[in-house]
Amino acid sequence: HGLFWPTIGAYISDHSTRRELPARLGRYNIAWCSAFVVSSLAGGAIGQRWGQLAVAGLAAAGSLLAALAFASQRFDAQPVAAGDPAEGAPRPSAARANAFWHMALLMNFAGVGMVATIRWDMPSVTGAGHSALGGMLLTALFAGEVLTFVVLSVWSGWHYRALPLALGAAVCVAATLLCSRGPVPWLFGLGCALGGIGAGMANFSSVFYSLAADTGRGMRGGIHEAAVGLGGA
Repeated sequence: HGLFWPTIGAYISDHSTRRELPARLGRYNIAWCSAFVVSSLAGGAIGQRWGQLAVAGLAAAGSLLAALAFASQRFDAQPVAAGDPAEGAPRPSAARANAFWHMALLMNFAGVGMVATIRWDMPSVTGAGHSALGGMLLTALFAGEVLTFVVLSVWSGWHYRALPLALGAAVCVAATLLCSRGPVPWLFGLGCALGGIGAGMANFSSVFYSLAADTGRGMRGGIHEAAVGLGGA
């Protein structure tokens, strides 16, 4: 996991112009998060009916198919500089860009921690042996994240602006408050959906500000993923 994400992120940024980068990162984020939406719903239902071994087998088969598909591709070795000034995309000062990167990293750390806490608390809502309900709650969370990725990939007005980050943080706070109101499934589900929106804002901001730099994109992508791992822990 730690080897895959920074590598693919750096590959996308190395082969994208500054104007292409948000849309391509959006497709990348939508792809992996849509898999979470489908697998949470399907995995919960399959696990409740046939047990966790069936879920593990299905996940292993999917990973094998993905690895085979990736191995069959041939990739262009000619990178396109993400900092091409001819593209006309706005270029903030280095100090401003680094400030937003650091803010987004911190928000992503907190957002992933919020998601991990919600998932840890989920059995108190679903009860023992109700993985199908847990799958539906997770689907609400990741669907909110996918929706956010779609919006951010087509709208550039949030780039290097503090208000979207502040609103994302406020949504995360609202989500945790809703999920802490007790074992009420519909209320918890609403909190999950809001949590997905806030976490989506944090994640997309963090990966975008990490990879929009002119140099060191692989290293910055690795730092972004380290923040994800630390937040989850």
